[in-house]
Amino acid sequence: NFGNVSVFASYDNVIGNAVNHKFQYAVERFFNFVIALNVFLLLTFVGFFLFVGNLGRIEFISDMIASLIVDREILAATLFSQVLSNVPAAILLSGFTEDFAGLLIGTNVGGLGTLIASMASLISYKLYAQHETADTGKYLLVFTGYNVLGLAVLLTFCYFVLM
Repeated sequence: NFGNVSVFASYDNVIGNAVNHKFQYAVERFFNFVIALNVFLLLTFVGFFLFVGNLGRIEFISDMIASLIVDREILAATLFSQVLSNVPAAILLSGFTEDFAGLLIGTNVGGLGTLIASMASLISYKLYAQHETADTGKYLLVFTGYNVLGLAVLLTFCYFVLM
């Protein structure tokens, strides 16, 4: 009996060490990813905010935004979010309106649509794309389809209920 116990104990040690090694490897990869992701996100946010800050200072752009946003805050914020991302769009447009409720609704709704409309969407895409079996083309197609559908539903709701 004692011979069998030692065999099982050795087997458990081998399995335990293998699991522990895989766990340590997974934890190391996770922390390396988080560090790389945080640097990427930080630089992306800084870039977006520098771009938005400078964009609002260009007279032609400033005049265009001022004429587009009046009484169309929800739609303007939604459209700008598709190109700039919703947080930078909110910052840019906040200097051109007093209707902050419309701006808030528009940038929240504007988080749907394109991949860039929300930083959370960019993060989820980056996480997905790192998998070996990732089909990024299919992901973008399905993601965009559902997001555009959701955006259309919410904009329709805003138009008929909130306006």
